[in-house]
Amino acid sequence: MNYKGTDVSGLFTFNEKGVVIHFVGKRYTNSNGQYTLAGWSVQMKEPKEYSGIMIPSKGEFTWNLKTGDFDWFQFELKDVEYNKSPVYYGIGPCNSRLAELSVQITI
Repeated sequence: MNYKGTDVSGLFTFNEKGVVIHFVGKRYTNSNGQYTLAGWSVQMKEPKEYSGIMIPSKGEFTWNLKTGDFDWFQFELKDVEYNKSPVYYGIGPCNSRLAELSVQITI
């Protein structure tokens, strides 16, 4: 994907039921004022049904660094509300409507 001259990519993995279970990509990290690309992944588990759609309810964000993995953040999804309040975001010559999700995260 390219947005305003910035290329990004990632790899999603799905289980046999079509539920996303893992994401791998690269993100910029700041170490002593130096920004470098580093591996970044999200392990997702315990899919639950929210308004008829199966979504992982728990997950963990991990930096995949040269010095080893660093577990950065864990989340638990409590509720999702689809299309609660549409947000309009200008993309290209027309506007695309994006759904706003209501997410409660516990640490």
